[in-house]
Amino acid sequence: MNNKVISYIRKNNIKNVILSSRWSYYTEGNYSGSDIQYIYSTDKKDINKEESINSFRLGLQKTFKEYYKSNVNVYIFLQVPLQEKNPDQILYKSLLNNKISNSEIEKNSISLEKHKKFQEKTNSIILEEARLFNNITIIDPTPIICNKNTCPIGNENESYYFDDDHLSITGSHKVQNLIEKNILN
Repeated sequence: MNNKVISYIRKNNIKNVILSSRWSYYTEGNYSGSDIQYIYSTDKKDINKEESINSFRLGLQKTFKEYYKSNVNVYIFLQVPLQEKNPDQILYKSLLNNKISNSEIEKNSISLEKHKKFQEKTNSIILEEARLFNNITIIDPTPIICNKNTCPIGNENESYYFDDDHLSITGSHKVQNLIEKNILN
C-alpha cells in the first residue's frame, strides 16, 4: 500500500476505490511462465516466484486492511483474459478470402478453460484475502468477455483489446454495465 495514496484518500474523503491490474504479472507472468515482475517485501533477501506470490498476498492484506480502516469501499476488478497473441496478429490470422472470420477469431483467441486455469491461483489469493473484509466487492469480467468456449479478442467488426491484456474502448464498454451494476447498487 502506497502511503501517499492512502493519505490522499483519507484527506479527500474518498469512499470508493477500484483496483484493476494484470494481477498475474506478479504471480505467474504469462502462459509460458516468463514475463513475470517479481515483487518482494523489504525484509526478504530472495527474489523468486514463490517470494513474489507471498509478497503479492502480503501486499493485498496490507492494502485491504488500510482501506477497511479508512472506511473505503473497494472494488477489485479481476484480470481480463490474457491473450497469447496481440489482437492484430489474431485478426490477421483470422482472414479468410479477405474477410475476417469470427470462427477464426475464436480459434486464435485464448480458450476459456486455459484462461480460468491460468488465473486460478492468482484469483484464489485475491478471493481469500477479500473474504476477510466486508468492504470489498469482486468484479469478474470473464462472463462478459468470454463465451462458453473462448475469450475472443473481438469480432469481425471490432477488437475488444488494444494488446494482449488491455481492453480497448470497445472492450471497456462491454464491461461497463458490470462495473456500474456493482458500484452503483
